[in-house]
Amino acid sequence: VNPMLEIMTGYSSSEIIGKKAPFPWWPDTELWPGNVDGRKDVFSKIQGIERRMKKKNGDFFWIEITNTPVIRNHKFQYALTTWVEITERKHVEKALQKSYDEMENKVRERTSELARSNRLLKVEIDKHKKSKETLEKSEKKYRILIETMNEGLAVVDVDDKLTYANFRLLEMTGFTNDEIIGYQMDRFFDENNLRIFREQVSGRKTGKTSQYEIEWITKDGSRFHAVMSGAPMFDSTKQYMGAFAIVTDVTKLKQVESSLREREQELKLKADNLEEINTALRVLLEKRVEDKARVE
Repeated sequence: VNPMLEIMTGYSSSEIIGKKAPFPWWPDTELWPGNVDGRKDVFSKIQGIERRMKKKNGDFFWIEITNTPVIRNHKFQYALTTWVEITERKHVEKALQKSYDEMENKVRERTSELARSNRLLKVEIDKHKKSKETLEKSEKKYRILIETMNEGLAVVDVDDKLTYANFRLLEMTGFTNDEIIGYQMDRFFDENNLRIFREQVSGRKTGKTSQYEIEWITKDGSRFHAVMSGAPMFDSTKQYMGAFAIVTDVTKLKQVESSLREREQELKLKADNLEEINTALRVLLEKRVEDKARVE
């Protein structure tokens, strides 16, 4: 038992050495995999298994376990077990999953709201097309709704030219309304992302809706990651008029993903180092057992 295990569990070496399973750091509400006394795990080589443990003060923490049994003359001698604490990684994974879930729910809600607003707007236009005053009021109402959205909104025509961009999209890209309206969408994407955009838009003519990730290029040349939720637009004769898409900036979420990957690489490196130490300890202990046997 090394000092780090004492720190992890809160138990001193004098409280641990000589103890048999079940050990005090096993959670009361959980059974150790294999069997209750843990012998199956001790006799087996285990690597990269994640387990939740319980400190002396009652707090829970997560570890990644590597267990190596030492067999000599076909008989089990002892086992070398190393722990890597991964509590922080577990918290990050949980937070990232929560962010993903919230983002997905948010995009679905916004897509549904915009689609519903679009349907309502069409009904209003068809119902009051002979009344210019009524039409203007209806358009103003929905324009306010669109302009105050927290997500960007892009509308393109049949030639994939941008015909409308709300304030949020202008804010994301750094362009003014005059700088982008009427332009082809290729000015906002590099070659690879333009291919993704065109593949998605090609399906709009057949009535397909979709949600996909893409990287935009802003006016100053910087980039941001976005989730686009697109849908087609048809007139009363079912002729394709173009498409619209909600643009949600997910750059911060991507940065969290990158940080998590870097942290996982660090943990993997630590685990590899511990495996090397584990091997060295096994060789040393085997040598001590052999020396003791020769002395006796």
